[in-house]
Amino acid sequence: MAKGRVAAVVKGVANDAGTAASNIAKSMAKVTTEAAEKEEANLARILDNEASTAKSFSDIHEKPPTANAKPKTVAEKKAGKPGEWLAGLSAADRASFTRLQEAIDRAANRSADEIRASLSVEQIEAAKADPYLQSMFVGSDIEKAAARDSAVANDSNIVRQGGSMPGQPVPDFVIGDGKNVDVTGASQSSIDKHLARDYYDHPDQIITYPSIPQSKLKEIFR
Repeated sequence: MAKGRVAAVVKGVANDAGTAASNIAKSMAKVTTEAAEKEEANLARILDNEASTAKSFSDIHEKPPTANAKPKTVAEKKAGKPGEWLAGLSAADRASFTRLQEAIDRAANRSADEIRASLSVEQIEAAKADPYLQSMFVGSDIEKAAARDSAVANDSNIVRQGGSMPGQPVPDFVIGDGKNVDVTGASQSSIDKHLARDYYDHPDQIITYPSIPQSKLKEIFR
């Protein structure tokens, strides 16, 4: 082989070897970099998990969860200062409460004939057969009449819920964003019964009307 050709071959081999070495070095660097990145990511995850675990442990031992407040008893609710709950209402909610209260007064003060006319024949007959139902039917009718009262019906801040969920106790009315109000006769036993419900905390939330006398009940269910 000519001397020049040998030199060219040797030079080519040297170049190929150099290129191969360069490629190998680059591959090794890439592998090393990827491995380092993976190790860094794994370490970050481990540290995050450890931090999360430490925080949970701290929350449990340094800031124990607050126990649920014990529900108030009827006696505790009755001890509420008169007017205190009302004073906490916004001006709009207080105005709605007053409209509702006045509507209940109007509904309760209807004549025996007016109340009788708003009851169904079935209610009248059932109450005549079982006098225990008379006050119950009249009370329910007072609530419904108050809801139909134009002052209440035109107040979008008052929502009647009574009877909306059969079989489940719900407030008779809700004012604003969750101010529960019930309607009942003025007897203490009736008031206590309503205060026992877990969605009432203060006597101000119970709007009462004078108990219907027996003489008027007899006229209604004659």
